Amino acid sequence: MPRYNNQQVLHAFNTLDSVFIEKVYNEMTPQIEHYLLKNGGRKENAADLIQEVFESISKIFTNNDFEFKNNASYSTFILSVAQKKWLNFLRKKKTHSIINLSLQNNSPKQDNTDQYTQIELPDKEQIEETIFEAEIKKLIDFSIAKLNKACKEILFMRYQKNMSHKEIMTELMLNTEATSRERLRYCQQNLRNNITKNADYLQLIAEYYPFILKSIKQK
Repeated sequence: MPRYNNQQVLHAFNTLDSVFIEKVYNEMTPQIEHYLLKNGGRKENAADLIQEVFESISKIFTNNDFEFKNNASYSTFILSVAQKKWLNFLRKKKTHSIINLSLQNNSPKQDNTDQYTQIELPDKEQIEETIFEAEIKKLIDFSIAKLNKACKEILFMRYQKNMSHKEIMTELMLNTEATSRERLRYCQQNLRNNITKNADYLQLIAEYYPFILKSIKQK
């Protein structure tokens, strides 16, 4: 049984309560490790997987639109994210020795050593969508970090502070509003290039929305 309720966990991530988050981390680590070892993984894979899982759920749980579906607990949701990420890793490595999990509510009861492998997916579609969104956000953050200072500045003003071009013109001491628009377009294009030229971007599309790649190839 989960040690905390969903709202406590969401509140901790949204308020950056490091003490509480560490408690969740310590609670979930042995469960993720056990799942990994039961499904073709090794001990050395665990640290990387756990880090990826918590990076994703940090972005997922701090999304204002996020809510748990199908009465899922935070623990089953986190384990489901771990499962999805591990299966994606195995697909990339073209590994086929994956042990099938019994995900049915009426599956036979197992001993305590195998309790962590019995993951009841809270909502498969939600898991895929939220992981995809978290990974895309991470990719966007990485791509923004590669921009020059001027581009970071104008993108922040326009999209984080919702400043008008007139306000940006004044703040940056530009000659005209048209200059602000032109610089913004230039920076948007650079950002778009940084994203679409990133190999991880196409990999994400291939994993979660392969039909998009098919439509691109048909053009």
